Amino acid sequence: MIRKCIMAACCMTMLLTAAQAQSVEEQKNTIATVKRSSEYVYAEATCETADEAYKTAMANFRKKAGGRTSQPTRIQLTRGNMTRVFLYARRGAQTPANVKPAPTRAQETAKEPVSTQGNTPQSNNGRDAAIAELCSIQTLSELKTALNRMKAESKVASYASYSKLATPENFILVIYDAQGTVKAVLSEGRERTNLRTKVTDSIRNYKGMGAVGVKLK
Repeated sequence: MIRKCIMAACCMTMLLTAAQAQSVEEQKNTIATVKRSSEYVYAEATCETADEAYKTAMANFRKKAGGRTSQPTRIQLTRGNMTRVFLYARRGAQTPANVKPAPTRAQETAKEPVSTQGNTPQSNNGRDAAIAELCSIQTLSELKTALNRMKAESKVASYASYSKLATPENFILVIYDAQGTVKAVLSEGRERTNLRTKVTDSIRNYKGMGAVGVKLK
């Protein structure tokens, strides 16, 4: 009878250990899923006591969450002689219902008055049209004709060969090969975008080719 009780107790201990191991594995999977997702805010801490780990993790969580008041979900694990506490919550729950989110830059820009006076930079529509025209040019001779016309139409402020540009980053670059075929149109800036393909590009990718810098109004 005693032997049966001991065996039953051993079996129960093994079952409990297996259940605990499964629970720990599930918790670790949850932590990994949260960390991979951009939908959650999370923070964690590993300390000698569970209370210290929780307080540290909560302080870090509140900094990330920007003043969130409701309690995040808590996962607690043992790491050697230390305790690990992991806190997480969905980002959508961060902004209290009675707080109006700050307007975005796009919303603020939409409220700004539009100047109708002369000698002002052309609108985005005018700039987009000028860029589209530059991107459609296939040869160097077409480019020269188009630039003369666009400058007369006040679409282009200035243009020059690349070697004559004092500040190349302020100019759109139209790149052409030895045969006079336009190979690319790159945006202004130190880190340029290919305006035809919409991907990051650089003049260094066109060694041995010529370029004309174009500054739009």
